[in-house]
Amino acid sequence: MNEAASAARDEAKQAVSLVVDEEFAALIPPMSTDEFEELERSILAEGCRDPIVVWRGVIVDGHTRYRICQAHHLPFMTKEMEFSDRDEAKAWIIGTQLGRRNINLFVKAELASALKNLVAERAKENMRLGRGNRVDTPIHTREELAKKAGVSHNTISQVDRIKAKGVPELVKAARGNEVSVSMAVQVCEFEEAEQEALIASLPNEKKLAGKVKAMRKDKDRKAREERLAAQRNTGKSQGIGYKADALDWLPTIPDGSVDLLLTDPPYSTDIEDIEAFAASWVPLALSKVKDTGRCYIFVGAYPREIAAYEHVLKQYDTFERSLLAWSYQNTIGRRPLKEYVLNFQMIFYLWGRNAPDLDATSLTEQFAHHEINAPDARTGLRYHEWEKPYAIGDMFVRHATREGDLVIDPFMGTGTFIVAAANLNRVARGCDINAEALGSAKTKGCLIR
Repeated sequence: MNEAASAARDEAKQAVSLVVDEEFAALIPPMSTDEFEELERSILAEGCRDPIVVWRGVIVDGHTRYRICQAHHLPFMTKEMEFSDRDEAKAWIIGTQLGRRNINLFVKAELASALKNLVAERAKENMRLGRGNRVDTPIHTREELAKKAGVSHNTISQVDRIKAKGVPELVKAARGNEVSVSMAVQVCEFEEAEQEALIASLPNEKKLAGKVKAMRKDKDRKAREERLAAQRNTGKSQGIGYKADALDWLPTIPDGSVDLLLTDPPYSTDIEDIEAFAASWVPLALSKVKDTGRCYIFVGAYPREIAAYEHVLKQYDTFERSLLAWSYQNTIGRRPLKEYVLNFQMIFYLWGRNAPDLDATSLTEQFAHHEINAPDARTGLRYHEWEKPYAIGDMFVRHATREGDLVIDPFMGTGTFIVAAANLNRVARGCDINAEALGSAKTKGCLIR
């Protein structure tokens, strides 16, 4: 081709009015004001050196260059591309943008997500039509997509979440690199008004992070309080106590009918043969518990006593078990000379093989150790030397049962656990041989028979 023909061809290309397809244009990240001004200065000084890439007269790359050339009546060159359809053109546009270095993490992930959706839709359509058409290079896994985009698939998921849940100002800030993706995805978990209040901290992301942490802590606290209130939003029943020996009373309870065994039996300080005592009542009591039920058995912090109960309990493979601990610091007694103060008690915790998950309101409620002060005689609210705090009974009942469930305590003493269960509208039953202790249980609201 001679120079005259070539010049004529170029002139014809420059005179062509190109089509701006809004869907194609939307796939290309917009330039910042500074970037646009720099490109405009360059084109005005040196001309449009890079061709406008087109497909059938539609721009697929070079939208900004074309706009500048049109505004200043400058000539430009075009480069024609061949695509089988719009999907292939869109895949090419996205791939080209991903190959550029001046786009931030959010935009890269945004483009990768668009490519993922495009490939998925094309694959679905091809399957429907029974054809083998492909979009650019097929992407088979999240890992391949992330590698192609240069971002992790976790970042792609985070950006999708920000766009789905974030207020427009947050999305704009993330796209403009005013806030990191990792921080934006945390902000978008809040309600819209809260998001708007938070992003007012920008561009100080450190300040924003502090506010997010404080708001999340407050929301977690409120969620725990609401869940606890919901657990306690029940009717009330009346616990019933019987004056009877545990070995006489337990046989009156149907086998496999109990949802929770919660009890505090006499300790080795009061029982001479703790081994024989544990072996006498534990098997009988466990036979009453459902395979969906649970047991909390308080024992003294004495090696011999713990060993005695462990020896009995390990024979029951129908229950899983672990050890919990309760400690207190307000009723210590005399200081021992050679030993350490045993200001704690062990709790054998058992659950049936079909027991549901614990209904704890927070992770801290599931700690194996709880420090809760014992009832204090100085306040006038302590009825017995080994009386347990109401709070621990309330907590275990909430964790292990629902309204209407059967809770038993064959060593109910002053009735703390029975009262806690009844106040949560459980069917609460227990027994004790100590008439004085039962009198205290009656004072607390139990019906004694």
